[in-house]
Amino acid sequence: MNTAGDVGTARTPRDGTTVLVVDDQQLVASTLTYSLRDNGLDAHYLVVTDLEAVQTAALAYLPGIVLLDLDLGAGAGGEPLDGVDLIVPLRAQGWTVLVISGTTDLDRITAAVAHGAANWVVKGANFPELFATLVDLTHGRGHLPPAERATLINRYQEVLATHRKNAERLEALSPREREVLSRLTEGATAANIAAETHTSIRTVQTHIHRILTKLEVSSQLAATAIAVRHRSPAPPIKPSVWRRMRGVRGGATSQAPSQAP
Repeated sequence: MNTAGDVGTARTPRDGTTVLVVDDQQLVASTLTYSLRDNGLDAHYLVVTDLEAVQTAALAYLPGIVLLDLDLGAGAGGEPLDGVDLIVPLRAQGWTVLVISGTTDLDRITAAVAHGAANWVVKGANFPELFATLVDLTHGRGHLPPAERATLINRYQEVLATHRKNAERLEALSPREREVLSRLTEGATAANIAAETHTSIRTVQTHIHRILTKLEVSSQLAATAIAVRHRSPAPPIKPSVWRRMRGVRGGATSQAPSQAP
């Protein structure tokens, strides 16, 4: 976001309104904060390393407006930190949340609005545009129009419904099918999986066909997209277990295969 320049006196903030910039990049957060101060706002910033720490730190300020990024980097364990998860607790403290996001995923914006964000501005917007929205919010204006908010929330509810259906379909996969799907999301081919599990490519292709049927999709790409959105890696099935399930080892027939869970 271009933060250079003074926006003039055509719009002025309401005196005493605290503005809190929440971002995972200190340079971005500090630059925006100082630009806001230069234009008369009582601005501060928090650099995110932990979502709970942000909630605690925000309590030190008189609630006003939070400029919240949605993509907040990764936590200590490498998990992505989602700004959406901060909206409800910050609003409970009395903050008005204005999302600043560089994401091109409209579903992320719908989630933010559904959780109570007052409005949103793209990260590539110019500073006067951001400042004007902020000033409006300090005066109780600048919220999303009701019709636009309703449209975004409806879309969010539709996404949630699809998410639940996909989760139920994933639950219907057997452990073997989950492992195959997990490897497909990592870029493995049917031949790769067959070699790793010491089974035939025909068996792997059968599992892939069952995965597509259960997920009600027509391509591996669509199946892996669902898996990525619901990522919870299944424990790998050892090659010996695959062989036992198939009832074949080294060309010799063993006992009949057990039914897949």
